[in-house]
Amino acid sequence: MKYVSIEETTNKIPIKEGVKFVFDKNPELEHIGNKEQYSQYVETIFPESKIKDIVFFGSLEQVTSRRNNQHFGSLEAAISRTDFLKQVMARFDKQSYIYPTILNIKNIKRVDDADYNWDIIIEQAKSEQYDGLVYVNNNEGKDKDSYVIFEPIQAHSLGSPQDIEWFKNYMKLHTTNTSSELSDILTNPLSS
Repeated sequence: MKYVSIEETTNKIPIKEGVKFVFDKNPELEHIGNKEQYSQYVETIFPESKIKDIVFFGSLEQVTSRRNNQHFGSLEAAISRTDFLKQVMARFDKQSYIYPTILNIKNIKRVDDADYNWDIIIEQAKSEQYDGLVYVNNNEGKDKDSYVIFEPIQAHSLGSPQDIEWFKNYMKLHTTNTSSELSDILTNPLSS
């Protein structure tokens, strides 16, 4: 006779860096699932992407749609960017918006930080069939990788209404299976 403990039926899933930020900004996620489940869900968004980390985009405006050739980096880089924009615009009263994001880049090219001369580098990379860039950011988030996507469809905003709906669907699918399996184990311990 084999007994299965509850601990054995649930694997401890590491929480992805950035998930706490998403949950802090979107408390309704706690009513759908926990941070471990959300981390698992995030892994399913762009499963073939070479970029597995949650990255961030900082703006002084609410972003309702993505644009071509957008840059993403660490949380520190996004905060640094918004602080810089406030200084340049002399608008310290302006609210910052930080967008946690998952990227879909399958064929990535490493380049040097081009400061403000990105157009030529992006066009060259596109002609070589790359779909994104990675570079060590010399400006915001110093010495950390930042990324450039070429098309808006390559970004999925975490915590967005679409994302919350997808997470609900993910949980419905996965909770049903897990609950029935656990129920079988608990009601028929001798058959395990």
